[in-house]
Amino acid sequence: MARRAVVDISGLATIETVLPEFDQSLRAAGRSPRTIQSYVESCTGFDRYLASTGRTRRLGEIGRSDVDAWVVHLRERFSPATVGVRYRSLQAFFKWCVNSGELAHNPMVGTEPPRVPVVPVDFVTEDELRSLLAVMEVKERTFDDWRDAALVRLFYDTGCRLSEVVGLRLQLREDDDRACGLLDLEQGAVLVLGKGGRWRQATFGVKARAALRRYIAARTTHPLAASDWLWLGSRGKPLTQSGIAQMLRRRCQQAGIRPINPHQFRHARAHDALARGMSEGDAMTFFGWRSREMLARYGAALAEERALEAARRQGAPGDRL
Repeated sequence: MARRAVVDISGLATIETVLPEFDQSLRAAGRSPRTIQSYVESCTGFDRYLASTGRTRRLGEIGRSDVDAWVVHLRERFSPATVGVRYRSLQAFFKWCVNSGELAHNPMVGTEPPRVPVVPVDFVTEDELRSLLAVMEVKERTFDDWRDAALVRLFYDTGCRLSEVVGLRLQLREDDDRACGLLDLEQGAVLVLGKGGRWRQATFGVKARAALRRYIAARTTHPLAASDWLWLGSRGKPLTQSGIAQMLRRRCQQAGIRPINPHQFRHARAHDALARGMSEGDAMTFFGWRSREMLARYGAALAEERALEAARRQGAPGDRL
């Protein structure tokens, strides 16, 4: 009996040809849209780099030197944090290639992950928050005033991400499979769907509850009052992430303070929680972190703050002369 010839096709494909399957596997695993976008963009960028530099694009012929050269290329153009994200995204792709049989060996084995310096986080100060709320919590308020004050207080108390806040609903329907969360005004809590499809709860205080209650009362006069979406725009549509970011920029201009992005409220809440003694384990759960990287960043910010305060107490040496 004639022996059958085995044809090994592993490594013959290119990133471009297998990328749709990788994308589908990420969706099937329930990865967030933002994570999928990051992975796909990084893989596409690497493939384009290989083509532009005349390097091989065949998966089986890509080697460690190709990856190292790409990282050097990225370092010349992007921040260390961005380079780290691109590297980890490509790492996930090649791991999938090996697991799915597209590759026999991972070309990234033995490569050095880019070092990302721990940068202290930038957060909203209490003075900035007071100035911001002052332009919304005026005596005679518009619909936007009621809504924006409730948004800012909810962001600050819960430390939720923009994507989590914008997706809040007044009630959840069983037939609605969109990523969204639920406001529980009675309990003073929100149930949000965070990164990786993980649900968690976050609480808010008395003032935020009052602001939300007043906004919901004003919301009954809105043309879309029957909608389940919590945040409604003044133009007859639910607010989007871009709409909230634009609102904040406009309000910061009114308040005469620097531009603030929604994530800085999360930074402020985490900084406050850790400064007041919240345990690392509780912080990981409350803020929905899986990596201890964020704890290191907030730890650096707190250490710097303590060092500055100690230096102030000691006094400047020049003042003793």
